[in-house]
Amino acid sequence: MKLSPRLQAVAGLVLPGEPVADIGSDHAYLPIYLVQKGLVPSAVAVEVHPGPWERAAAQVRLHRLEDKIQVRLGDGFAPLAPGEVTTAVIAGMGARTIIHILRQGQALLPTLKRLVLQPMGGVPAVRQWLHDHGFYLVDEELVLEGEQFYFILGAERGEIKPLSGWEQEFGPVLLAKRHPLLVPYLERLIRQEERVLASLQRGVSAKAGEKKQAAVARLNRLKEVMRWLSSAKP
Repeated sequence: MKLSPRLQAVAGLVLPGEPVADIGSDHAYLPIYLVQKGLVPSAVAVEVHPGPWERAAAQVRLHRLEDKIQVRLGDGFAPLAPGEVTTAVIAGMGARTIIHILRQGQALLPTLKRLVLQPMGGVPAVRQWLHDHGFYLVDEELVLEGEQFYFILGAERGEIKPLSGWEQEFGPVLLAKRHPLLVPYLERLIRQEERVLASLQRGVSAKAGEKKQAAVARLNRLKEVMRWLSSAKP
């Protein structure tokens, strides 16, 4: 089983040697990879819809891993029993969906050692939810797959430190690591904000003025982070 760069990065944050659950597993590629590589002893693949559940089950049968991977039909953490897995993965969903699953599954969260989350957008909101609910980021990854950047968050319960604005948006661990992909990611954001500002220059209303001020502030903030990354010593 060969994973995409995004899923490979997700796999890299799963706690080795302990059972894992993949919520919204789709084709069960991640659990199959983790079990085939001997990275985890067992896995549970969870799907909320019958179609993806059937596809996941078919893939597990194809790889003859029925004894190590269970495919369950259900919503979020509902099909899981407390204590049967150590890591829970929620990848490839929007921030609202991920936060909804976490909120609905709060009774199970204390039984987990780690959450591995890969939002398709709204990453700062997910970081803030984790912070507000007693989780800190133990590791983060940033991956470029095709033209898309993906953030992967590894979180555990522990001592919580306040997140600065930079950390909430770009990730405390990624900033501490001075992750090499942060520079091209910021370059893209700066280009996008410059285009937004250029389109607003023609506006003369009070509302357009407010939007311009917000765009300028955002652009200055991005450039400040870029200067910090560029000047920081490895």
